[in-house]
Amino acid sequence: DRSDRYWYRGMLRANKLLPWNISLNMTVDKVSDPDFIEEFMYWKNGIEEINRDFQRFFGTSLGDQTERIRQSTLQLRKSFSGGNAQLEFRYYDDTRPKDPFTPDENFQLLPQLRLSWNDRPIGDSDFYYNFNSKIRNAYREVGTRGQDADVEGSVYALWKLGTYVNLKPSLNIRGTWWNVDPNLRPDETLSPEFEYFRSRYMSYGTLDVSTALFRIFDVDALEWRRVKHQLSPQLTLAYVPPHYDPAPDGLGGGIGPTESITYRLVSTLTAKYQSGIDELKTVEDEMWRRRWMGQLAEYSVKGREKAGLSDTDLESEFQRLLRLARMDTSPKYGYQEFMRMEIAQTMELREIRESFPDDYNRRPFSNVTFDFTFRPFWFLDHRLQLEYDQYAGRVPKASLQLNLRNMRGDNFSMNYRYRFNRDSDVVEYDQIKLNSNVKIWGPWSAGLGTIYDFEYRRSILQSADLIYQDQCWGIGLNYTKDRTDERIMITFSLFGLGQIYQYSNSRTFTE
Repeated sequence: DRSDRYWYRGMLRANKLLPWNISLNMTVDKVSDPDFIEEFMYWKNGIEEINRDFQRFFGTSLGDQTERIRQSTLQLRKSFSGGNAQLEFRYYDDTRPKDPFTPDENFQLLPQLRLSWNDRPIGDSDFYYNFNSKIRNAYREVGTRGQDADVEGSVYALWKLGTYVNLKPSLNIRGTWWNVDPNLRPDETLSPEFEYFRSRYMSYGTLDVSTALFRIFDVDALEWRRVKHQLSPQLTLAYVPPHYDPAPDGLGGGIGPTESITYRLVSTLTAKYQSGIDELKTVEDEMWRRRWMGQLAEYSVKGREKAGLSDTDLESEFQRLLRLARMDTSPKYGYQEFMRMEIAQTMELREIRESFPDDYNRRPFSNVTFDFTFRPFWFLDHRLQLEYDQYAGRVPKASLQLNLRNMRGDNFSMNYRYRFNRDSDVVEYDQIKLNSNVKIWGPWSAGLGTIYDFEYRRSILQSADLIYQDQCWGIGLNYTKDRTDERIMITFSLFGLGQIYQYSNSRTFTE
């Protein structure tokens, strides 16, 4: 029933386009209907391919296909000595069907101006201060809207307690002002007590107690010389006293009194590696290729062809270059954090000691969050994120990412995600996605992919690719099948111009 369907998406990053060293960041993400992205997500111009390109060129990506609220931004940023200024226009495109009288969930920030002053010392003391402010026009078609301004200043100190303990007490003062537009519906009337102009003044304090324990290990690896293991426990106490808070609905949000304790434990492994050993790495890569793939490649070291060397001669060449690298008395070093693990949880003290009705379900502890990243080598990338709800005794949210690749260009990826909605007591999604791409021979490569849903115990998508990529042109054949649709697509591309023509054919069927 939709004849006009579209999806506009794009990114722009520019640091030298505008005068006075003003940087420009822009993201466009606007879609005609809530089903467009999901229906076309597995095509070669779908969101997966787009996000892969955006991540490669811009270091970020658009949201996934499940997000029904798409966000577009235009940001101008100017840095100066001691701080920065930022002018931002932010637009939310809510594609979900909604009641015309229900207030919009998000405000369009048209525009928002921020001014920040970085940490500066106060004289020669151990005290520092910073400053943040913003003013914005928050617009929405349905519901209260208006303008607000927010100013916050912070003074903190950095102290050492003995040899190991670090203290960071902080005092924050904040003021907020609103100019409220009630934006009434025709059937609504304004209360006589309604305040057009409102203000809020508050102060709060935090105390961070932390330490860092580490040990350095000597290793005898090709590049790595040492590995540093650091353990950083941190305890944060936050106190927000009761205060008058007339925040309008959605504008600035209400900030209630808080008495909380948050613990955080961070463990990292950092490698100190020697750079400038490209010859050694080239020979090692060829040894790896022959050992695990049984393939000889045309490669060279400083212009000298090495493909004709036997395995024994190659091992001798590797040992010779290794001895030269270790004899270097002035090597250059770099550092790489290849493992990071973080565990955190918050306890709300007011939830424990305040009086509540007998049927009130106290939940002073937040979910335990766990984040583990492991990138020891160029060919391995792994990240695990999850939350644990101790009251329900279950994991309401989890995601696992694993990527493997080799020198030939083969790669394998696995993405698992799970989410349980405690309020509705349903599993929103429990899926695993597998993708693999293999270099068959020369310019030919092939790929396979599948998505399996554990909740329904069935595969919800299968895909296959066959690609021929010459030096400057390519042609690809893609087959995709999900529960209700089957598609075949042929894509032609020119290097430097991208995708120039595509032909597709599809059919829809009922299970």
